[in-house]
Amino acid sequence: MYKQRLEARRLHNEEVNRKSTKLHIIWFCIFAIFIALTSWMVN
Repeated sequence: MYKQRLEARRLHNEEVNRKSTKLHIIWFCIFAIFIALTSWMVN
């Protein structure tokens, strides 16, 4: 019973990590585009 619960929690954590990684990538892309635009406007 305890092992089953541990496994379920581990799977849930993996799912959360996958989502947060995707979110980090999206934010990084937005940030990179923002920097590119600002540097282009300055020049």
